[in-house]
Amino acid sequence: MSYTNKAILILKSAKELFSERGFDGVSTKEIAEKASANEVTLFRHFKTKDNLFNEVIAHFYAQPTIIYLKENKKNNLTDSLKQVAELMHKLFVENISMIKIEMANIHKVKNSDRFKKFPNILRDHVTNLFLQFTNLDKQNAKVASICFFTQIRGICMSIYIHQNLNETPNFDTCLKFILQPYSIKYQY
Repeated sequence: MSYTNKAILILKSAKELFSERGFDGVSTKEIAEKASANEVTLFRHFKTKDNLFNEVIAHFYAQPTIIYLKENKKNNLTDSLKQVAELMHKLFVENISMIKIEMANIHKVKNSDRFKKFPNILRDHVTNLFLQFTNLDKQNAKVASICFFTQIRGICMSIYIHQNLNETPNFDTCLKFILQPYSIKYQY
């Protein structure tokens, strides 16, 4: 999607404020003021605060990630999964403050569509990797994709959010272990 210069300023301001204070911690008025705009302009471009949040996710995370993955395709499943995991890890680390804020409001996040679109885009990408590099049917490829995501997300949550496991290895060590089964060609 192409944006006007003003819309880009609103997106950047929203990203910064959402990262500092979470979705519920910032008003559209504050976002507009930070972008040197008024709320009418914000709503003209994005209609609602939820739409603005979704566009922040799409503009700064989803679109660049998918473009990167398409432009830097790997030629086997293990390297492709490693690439996706490293991107997920990078996004997690770069956005840890927003993740912590939203985790503190998990009762609101659980029932919200705000956090569903981007993970589903990545899940679909990984499902297609399993279809491309294995003999899995679509349903099992989707299950494999969900299992892979659960592992990567779990590592990130354990290392950076919960920090409740003694002697937790670093992300790269965990990733090597997770990727081992994928380096063996398997069939179902």
